[in-house]
Amino acid sequence: MVGWEARHDRIDPVGLYHTIARQRLDTVRRDFVRETSDGVFAEGEARFTSWLRAIAGVRYDHYFFDVTSDNPANSGRADAGRISPKASAIFGSWAKTELFANFGLGFHSNDARGVNTTVDPRSGDPVSKVTPLVGTRGAEVGMRTEIVPAVQASLALWRLDLDSGLLFTGDAGTTEPSRASRRQGIEFNTQWYAIRWLLFDLDLVARAIHVARSESHRDGRSHSGRHRIRRVGRRHHPRAVAQDRERLHAPLRAAAAHRGR
Repeated sequence: MVGWEARHDRIDPVGLYHTIARQRLDTVRRDFVRETSDGVFAEGEARFTSWLRAIAGVRYDHYFFDVTSDNPANSGRADAGRISPKASAIFGSWAKTELFANFGLGFHSNDARGVNTTVDPRSGDPVSKVTPLVGTRGAEVGMRTEIVPAVQASLALWRLDLDSGLLFTGDAGTTEPSRASRRQGIEFNTQWYAIRWLLFDLDLVARAIHVARSESHRDGRSHSGRHRIRRVGRRHHPRAVAQDRERLHAPLRAAAAHRGR
């Protein structure tokens, strides 16, 4: 299977303003943003035995960032591309149950303004541009079953490593990379087809986020400390790999916050 997709976002404008009681006093920064992405992918499947099959694929994405700012120093164009290979192994099925293992490389895109910003909008001090596309690595192992009639359920242990995140400093109107992080947890999801036109869907996730103890970034600053968050609830984490064939090549968008839009 091969495919192609494209997306274009146009934001006119995106602004940050100094306000009091919801009344604008002045503009910190005001930008007109164009961001275009396109990707091509290919996928293949092989069955080695009656109980073992594998799916492998590769995807290439390219992003174009175009920002027109009220400060010409923060206007500009940039582009970047990244290759994302992915693979899955599926064992079974036995009694309508199968085991799976997935691994994949992916990315998240950063804020188009940060990709082109060269000076602090408030102080005028030089700042470093952020990396357009940041790499991620994900893996999971688990099981799927349809042993209960009209019910599909899966349980997976997963891990996702991000080379860095992104912080938006609202007072200054700038973006900066944050430390590398590791997200790992366990996920349970189930779908119950009660009747032909009615579906119940439940996702439960328990996860932990580990932030690197120290890391130097392009701005030359050193960050220290450790931060951990635990949460149980509906799925909110980005995934670098998929649990089935249909999701294997879905483009990685490391949480809506990682789109930079």
